[in-house]
Amino acid sequence: MAGDQKYAKSMIRGICSHYPDYALIVVDAKRGLNQVAIEHFKLAFAFNVPVIVVVTKIDLVDKDHLADVVEDIRKMIKDVGNKIKIIPKDEDSVVLCSRVVQEENICPIFLVSNKTRKGLDLL
Repeated sequence: MAGDQKYAKSMIRGICSHYPDYALIVVDAKRGLNQVAIEHFKLAFAFNVPVIVVVTKIDLVDKDHLADVVEDIRKMIKDVGNKIKIIPKDEDSVVLCSRVVQEENICPIFLVSNKTRKGLDLL
C-alpha cells in the first residue's frame, strides 16, 4: 500500500481480505520513520502479518544518520511487536530470513542503495 494517510483504509482492507504473506515497509534513510509507516507496522503486527523493513537511499546519508534511523526502527519494532531485529549482512543470512520470516518471530531490516553496494558494513 502506498505510504500516505489517505490510503489507510486500503491498507486495512488489504490485510483483512487478502491474507498477505508479509508486509514490506519501505523507509527512506533521509527522512526516517514517519507516522504512516508506524501505523502500517501496527496494523501488520495486529493482524499477525510478518514484516520486512527495507531502508532505501542509504548512499545519501552519513553513517551516524543511518545508525539513528535503524535505531528508531528497532525501538519501534520492540514497542509495537517485540520481534527479533535482524540486519542480514551476507547472502546466506538473506536466504535464511526469506525462509523463516513467516514462521519465526523475526523482523529483518534490509539496507539498500540503488547506486552503490554500500551499506552492509555501515552498522
